[in-house]
This record gives sequence, C-alpha cells and structure tokens, in this order.
Amino acid sequence: MFGLGSAVLPALVGNVRAEDRKTLSREPRSTDARIRNQNSAPCGDEARTGGDLTVRKISLTEAEVDFTERMGINAEADGQARITGRIWALLMVLARDLTSAEIADTLMVSRGSVSTNLRMLENLKIIERRSRPGEREIYFGMCPHPYSALIEQFIERFANHRRMVETAAERIDRDAGRENLANLSRFYEILEQGHRAMLDEIMTADP
Repeated sequence: MFGLGSAVLPALVGNVRAEDRKTLSREPRSTDARIRNQNSAPCGDEARTGGDLTVRKISLTEAEVDFTERMGINAEADGQARITGRIWALLMVLARDLTSAEIADTLMVSRGSVSTNLRMLENLKIIERRSRPGEREIYFGMCPHPYSALIEQFIERFANHRRMVETAAERIDRDAGRENLANLSRFYEILEQGHRAMLDEIMTADP
C-alpha cells in the first residue's frame, strides 16, 4: 500500500470492520474519467450549494491530480481501497487541514466512503483530526511523524508474529516441523530488526 510493501501493510489494516469493507468497495474505479473531471474544474476553490449540501471542491493542478490517482492505484495494488491512497495523497499535496466534506467533494466520492477511510488512516496514525476555535467542523491533517508511527506498528506486528511462532514451536513434536517454525520465527525476527534500524534512521533524520 502506498509503495510501502504489499506483504506488510495489509496486515496492519486487517481489523477494518466488515461494514467498513462494504463501503470501501463502492468507490468507482475509472481513473481516466476522474482525471478528466478534475482537470476540467475552474481555477480556485469552489463553494456552491447543491440541494441541502454545500459543495466544497478544491481545484488541483494536473500534477497533483496525477499523484493523487497514482497513490490510489498503489493502494489498490496492495489490496486496499483506492480511496484510501487518494485521501492520503490529497492531504500531502495540499499540505493543509481539510474537512471530510472538502475531501469528498474534491475527490468526487461519497462522504460515507471518505468517513470510513479517514478512520482507517487515523488508526494507522497517518492522519489525525483537529478542531479550530469557534468552529464546529472537524478537520483532518497529516500526523507530524506518520512514517515513524507506521514503522513502529510494523515492529509490533512482526514481534507478535515471532512470539506466536515460538510458542507454537514448543508444542511441535516433529523435528522437521520445529525446524520450519524456527525458520519462520527467524524471518519475523529479521523483519523486526530491520524495521528497528529503519526507525532509528528516520528518527535521527527527523527528530
């Protein structure tokens, strides 16, 4: 997901609720059509009333649209919803806090789908919700250190897997079976150690 490795991040989001998964699957997947629609928007941000809702579509440059769509494709390739990657990308390129309505209208997806995927990104500690004095609306923005938070989650998950395998190996009588589990335990240990080194490097570069 997001170019972080299809074998890793799906494990972190495996606890998405069943009803959330149904919402995740509803997003349309026509990238070319979406890009054309985005690029046809007028310059500047729009705020117009449509029925009972105010449309708050933010115009994006061609480069911003392209990156947003490619991040969505990366997320989908890693087994996640395309909208998850697109929301993250939108918050990155705009570099400011947005309401869920602004995100939904800019990406032209349902507000329910946006709400579901915002929760998932919050759970991953990639984004966080914020408030502004005197305003009732909730805003969403990038966490200060999202990548170190992601790596910390990887470390915890690999450590849990390793401990589970080691506990299971103690109950296995077959020598060949114990050897296979020992190899799997070592695999998780290497992943855990590697991600700890990555975390140290990131924390040194961005304390």
